[in-house]
Amino acid sequence: DGLVVVGSGKGYLYGLDAATGAVKWQRQLSGSILSPSLIHNGRVITYANDGTVFGTDASTGEAVWTFDTATTPLSVRGNAAPVLSDDNTVVMANNSGYVYGLDVQSGIPRWQRRVAVSEGRSEVQRLIDIDGEPVIVDNNMFTVSYQGQLTAVNLQSQRVMWAQDTSSLRSPAVGNGLVYVATSEGHIQAFNQVTGEKA
Repeated sequence: DGLVVVGSGKGYLYGLDAATGAVKWQRQLSGSILSPSLIHNGRVITYANDGTVFGTDASTGEAVWTFDTATTPLSVRGNAAPVLSDDNTVVMANNSGYVYGLDVQSGIPRWQRRVAVSEGRSEVQRLIDIDGEPVIVDNNMFTVSYQGQLTAVNLQSQRVMWAQDTSSLRSPAVGNGLVYVATSEGHIQAFNQVTGEKA
């Protein structure tokens, strides 16, 4: 709708005219903005690095709603961008292994699901950030976490279909009946989309 949204490391969110670059509005958020916002149905959905999700009126830049996700004190610096699971639901992944489905207009949570479990004695060993966007195909959601798991969740039943241990800070890719992961160690892995078995 002629709007470009840019977030800054100092927590400023700018709404710019796509044709001229003129600033239409700006808003100060509570933390650094490290991933792109989502513009949908008159809302700008933004995830700040302190774990707060902000819903902003796309026309005026006014605050509409906020939602706080459960975060950990230590994380890899980065955030997954918000994605749509349907026309009314935005999906947010965070640094503690949770994924949330929020109403686009109101910010009210529709569901939340833990998709990664941490292991290890130190805080560094227990890092399980989800910095890559969830991928949604045929109402199934695929997420991958750092030092955690690649997980497939059916969004209709909210049940975990399968999970495989792996580590990545990038989004998985889905195609040809497989789910692909570029791992933190520099390998490419492929898993069966339905069963989770390694290809």
